[in-house]
Amino acid sequence: GHWKGKKSRLLEFNRNEKPKTLSARVEPLSWASGIACPEAVMGIKVALEGAMARIGFRMHYTGKNQSSVHDQEMPAVFVDAALANLVYAENGKLKRRVPGWPNERGRAPENWLAYLDEKDWGIGIFTPGTEMFTCYRFKGNGGKGPGGSACSYVAPLRRFSLQKGIKIDYEVFLTIGSINEIRDRFTLLKKRLSTQSANPEPKIQP
Repeated sequence: GHWKGKKSRLLEFNRNEKPKTLSARVEPLSWASGIACPEAVMGIKVALEGAMARIGFRMHYTGKNQSSVHDQEMPAVFVDAALANLVYAENGKLKRRVPGWPNERGRAPENWLAYLDEKDWGIGIFTPGTEMFTCYRFKGNGGKGPGGSACSYVAPLRRFSLQKGIKIDYEVFLTIGSINEIRDRFTLLKKRLSTQSANPEPKIQP
């Protein structure tokens, strides 16, 4: 959708009981301009697995070939401003920061990040095979909760160019809890995924 709240066009929506999933296809809008992007149809499938939400994303691009390589958000995550502390692991140790404005970059070798409150509780994001990220804090009207427009943002990043016909498939896992719960769940999940697939990273298919 558009940063001013204009919604993308919903192309398809499904709710399945066995297994219990939600799925959708949308024609996105440019975040900056609000112009429709029919050349980049996006799909999403959400399933709950224990304490985690497993989210599969697909983007099918049919536009013109792009010669330059750009950062691609996988995905962009916006959470309430009450979760101000960005936490991730580097060299086996937890790193903490309160991002500023505009974007700041970083590296999370364990492929997960978390936004936490002052009691170290919050939401964790795990994108297998994706280390780089960008982040910021947007002050907005200064308000937190449903009535506020302030937020915390983070996006795991991959770098590639968009070529006509390309399909990008990747999975993201979300969970809520304490920092210890978040890290423990993602550590176990990463080990499980590595035994199930030789290549759990995002698939970019020409």
